[in-house]
Amino acid sequence: MIRFEVADGANAGQRTRPYGGVYDTQANNGAGEFVSAWDPETSTWIDPRSGQPAERKPDGRRIRNLKISQQQLPFVTDFFHKVCMALGGRRSGKTAALGAKIAVLLIVFSCVQGCVLSPTYRQSKNAWKAVLRAVPVSWVIEKHRTERRITIANNASVIFLSADRDDSSRSEGCGWVMLDERQDVSEEAFSNAYLSASEGGGYYHISETATVKPELRPHHDKVEAGTKSVVYRMRSRGNPFISHDLFDDAEEMLDSETIAAELEAQWPDLFGRIFAGWDASLHVSSWPARDRKDATAAILGDRFDLPSWGDGSPKWYISIDPPGTAGLYKLYDDDTLHLVHEVLIGADGASGGIEDLARRVHGLVGNDVCVVVQDPHEHKWDIDVIRHFRKLAQRQFRFTSLRPLPVIYKHASVRARARRGKLLVDPRCPHAIEVLEKHQYRDDGSGRADKKQTYSKSHQRESKRIQLVHLGDVLGYGCYKLFPTKLDYEKLEKDAA
Repeated sequence: MIRFEVADGANAGQRTRPYGGVYDTQANNGAGEFVSAWDPETSTWIDPRSGQPAERKPDGRRIRNLKISQQQLPFVTDFFHKVCMALGGRRSGKTAALGAKIAVLLIVFSCVQGCVLSPTYRQSKNAWKAVLRAVPVSWVIEKHRTERRITIANNASVIFLSADRDDSSRSEGCGWVMLDERQDVSEEAFSNAYLSASEGGGYYHISETATVKPELRPHHDKVEAGTKSVVYRMRSRGNPFISHDLFDDAEEMLDSETIAAELEAQWPDLFGRIFAGWDASLHVSSWPARDRKDATAAILGDRFDLPSWGDGSPKWYISIDPPGTAGLYKLYDDDTLHLVHEVLIGADGASGGIEDLARRVHGLVGNDVCVVVQDPHEHKWDIDVIRHFRKLAQRQFRFTSLRPLPVIYKHASVRARARRGKLLVDPRCPHAIEVLEKHQYRDDGSGRADKKQTYSKSHQRESKRIQLVHLGDVLGYGCYKLFPTKLDYEKLEKDAA
């Protein structure tokens, strides 16, 4: 049997319940019949065949204690989630946690084959060694090095595969899968391994070890957002089995982003935040900006091939997400876009719709000519928006089309503006400032942003009523229409083109 002993932290010295049992080799010709197991609720040994207290108690000398760190323990002992990821820094003990968890998986999935998928053959050898260090020698009845397979006494086995070929795990039926260094395993190889985990009966289990890398981000977000999956973060300093002297000097030798990613397993700010690059200390500025010249009319007239401007040139650029959100922009001679007014119908308990939105906007722009761009995905609003706005002033508002676009493109456009210092927000737009600072992006594969956001308590009530995510859309539509850009989500660490 094995059990784990915590080596550090507040729980140092504490041991988990034992995993495994006593094998009666004489009764089953050496195959190993499981005859008793520890029940922590009754503090007795139970015969799993009858459910009654076992006649034989195991010899305490046959229980092997494996020391693990406090941060490894949740990952190793979690079988409630069907997908578990250990996101760790360099030398955080991910491989040791992999070996310890596989030892338990071999017990849980008796008579079933499991699979370890590593990016390369060399890395699969590291996983092989980690498993043999964790599994008691007395359990092992076969080590087949050619097939890279280990079998233990309860007829459970584990095969070690490498993802050099994407289809290497296609034909292997298994009950569980362990993916080592998941960030370096291709999506096709992962798909084949995932779909192979169908031999576990009514339950399957997938575990992963990974480090922070841009290629991992989409998959990491899916695991973190899933209801049946979980991510455990493991810091390099949380590994008590190595020297920390190197880490103590890291601040003098490495930059802060490298330390966060490689040692703390923390994603840089860019990852996950829609509008990374935004800095309120630099980009919040009162309108009009003294060091810039208003060029709204010239820029809009140059960019858009619109019909007659009527009584004058356009003096406002307006982005709308019906029925209740709008942003009013001014443009400067250096291509800077300045959000000077936010309109939020429904804030502070007020009700309203498109007609109220039109009145609020008209009250801010007066009789000035305006160019309006609106949500390209809500076609049902198109006619109503145009009708209500032109009802107030027939020739004042000029609408321009915005083709449907992936949600990530508008985010990329805002980031590109912010990074170049070409996006300003007036301090009278507090909701827009908060969206730019805190809006999080979680991609579930559909290309739509998750609307779960973190805002300060002072804005929680308004957030629920008006869904500030729509204000984020307003920022995106305005930026993308004037300054379109495309960005692959898997390469979010690179600047927008």
